[in-house]
Amino acid sequence: MTTSLHIHSGDAAADLARGVIAGTHMSWHDLLMNGPLPAGDASDAWYDARAGALAPFAGNADRAGHFLRRKDRELSAAVAAASEITLWFDARLYDQLLLCALLAHNQALRGALSRAYLLCLGSVPGRPRLLGFGELTSAEMPPLLACRVPLTAAHLAAVDDAWRAFTAPTPEPWLALARRDNPLFPYVPVAAQRLLEQLPCVRTGLNRLEYEILSGVLDGLSQPVALFKHVSAQEAIPYFGDTMLWYELNALCDGPTPLLQLRGPTPRLPVAVPAAGEPAPPPISAYTILGTLQGMRSLWGWGDWRALRPVKRHVANVLLAGPGGWRWDRWQQRLCQLPATLAAPAVPGGVTLEGTAR
Repeated sequence: MTTSLHIHSGDAAADLARGVIAGTHMSWHDLLMNGPLPAGDASDAWYDARAGALAPFAGNADRAGHFLRRKDRELSAAVAAASEITLWFDARLYDQLLLCALLAHNQALRGALSRAYLLCLGSVPGRPRLLGFGELTSAEMPPLLACRVPLTAAHLAAVDDAWRAFTAPTPEPWLALARRDNPLFPYVPVAAQRLLEQLPCVRTGLNRLEYEILSGVLDGLSQPVALFKHVSAQEAIPYFGDTMLWYELNALCDGPTPLLQLRGPTPRLPVAVPAAGEPAPPPISAYTILGTLQGMRSLWGWGDWRALRPVKRHVANVLLAGPGGWRWDRWQQRLCQLPATLAAPAVPGGVTLEGTAR
């Protein structure tokens, strides 16, 4: 008797497939764009680092760490019990990082190559821009099983190479990955390119997602849901959900010279999923986003955001520790480094541009 296991990158896809494809369906999550990503196999250092990165979304680091460890244990047990395993991952940066991490770290899955298959698609018939398997209809899911390919030792070698690049402490390996074809994982180069664009821009200090958020608000999009739809439309393959966008937006409201301002029932958009028994957060529709004068200046390159707010953050495993350091030049499509002593401009940043809201 065949015991099928299907591993998905999101709950929506798992729930959809569960109703039309026989077997066990599990989802596996992590926002690996937000580092750090310690090199090596999954260990206490890995779980501790990931728990810290996911704490804003889980409510706290303990809850995030417990979730990650539990999901990995459940996944390894399910892999060991399955006679056939299918990995469902699409072309988005989010999925490609998850796929590489899963195949690089999960020893049970690495030992199950003879019964494992990969289903990795960027489009399906009638949908040239697949935004995730969760957007399909139930009728569209089963025929996709014919697109699976068996996982081989060559896949593991290729994924190990990609994962070493993604977890490097500097972004040069990402650039090499983006410029090299990968026949076994054809969407990895595109993912590496998009990850490069999450480094601060050499002219503005804004990463691409921050730039898209800020430009949307200054163009008059004052409601979060409308802004989410607008920013998603700017991406060839959107890799973020709404809570990740809210998290990035909240950061643009921080510091003594914020680029955006929020008005609503709480100082920031709710990001963390409430635990059982906790009250639901206010509706997103209760919030209004406003641009600031400094936001307009930074968008035009007249006030570097990393100089204004030089907080430590990781893009994958690359640490951005101040206003200088690694930058992405989107015009020349190259990496560069700025000096650590990049000065912040003295400008009035708290003026709200209420006339831009609509």
